[in-house]
Amino acid sequence: MSEGIEIAGTKYDPETKILKLSKKNLKSIPDLSGFKNLEELDLSNNKIGKVENVEGLVHLQKLNLLNNSITKMEGLENLRDLKMLWLTDNDIEVIEGIDQLPSLQVLHLGNNKIKKLEGLPASLEILEIDRNYISTMADLKGYIAVKEIYMQENELPVFSYDHMPESIMVLYMHHNKIKETYPPAKPLQHLIDLYLVDNPFSKLENLEHFPRLECVAFTIKNITAITSETYKVLQKDGMINEGEFDFPKSMTASPQKLETMVAKGMIKIVE
Repeated sequence: MSEGIEIAGTKYDPETKILKLSKKNLKSIPDLSGFKNLEELDLSNNKIGKVENVEGLVHLQKLNLLNNSITKMEGLENLRDLKMLWLTDNDIEVIEGIDQLPSLQVLHLGNNKIKKLEGLPASLEILEIDRNYISTMADLKGYIAVKEIYMQENELPVFSYDHMPESIMVLYMHHNKIKETYPPAKPLQHLIDLYLVDNPFSKLENLEHFPRLECVAFTIKNITAITSETYKVLQKDGMINEGEFDFPKSMTASPQKLETMVAKGMIKIVE
């Protein structure tokens, strides 16, 4: 075995493919040039302020920088094998430096200070960007590999399904400020799960454009009207989510509650 490389008081095998440096009280990323075979690097839960010293890790596939003090996405351009990147719980304002990464499939950017959705790689399959400050939805139709988007707890006032790629399967949009939704130009054939809880829209519509939809969650106390085509979709067994994912059951719909409110005229069925 080669002589170990010391980091934060611990020696690590330079031939290792997985390096775990979480909770080491690191204020910067140490020199990692001696780890030529590294495929997974965990630097989460430190005090790192800058992404550096990773450009030589050309075999890296997973990079975890969750819960640090990073303000800028930089130093990632050479990581062409990178498949998964965690930057949740940092202080990032702009998505940059990753649009040319050909292998990046999973991107975690939750709980940052991002205001605009931009600079994404074409290879992306899963995007987690909850708890940010996004107020305008970017057109993502061209991102044909995207299957899951998690955008809860942003500041979107309206939402157009036409901005979604046809490949989308899971869409989390709860806890935004959405007052109105707009239909897609073509049906989203693969959308299965849709979460819209705690948005202020009063008219539920457009669900008929998702032929494979299996589950939808919304805040029933806000709804005063449902289009007839969407109401037909809601009649399917198991369609309405009844409070999983920490949604209070008093707020989310149930089939029985919905039927009662329609029967009492509290919710109107409209064309």
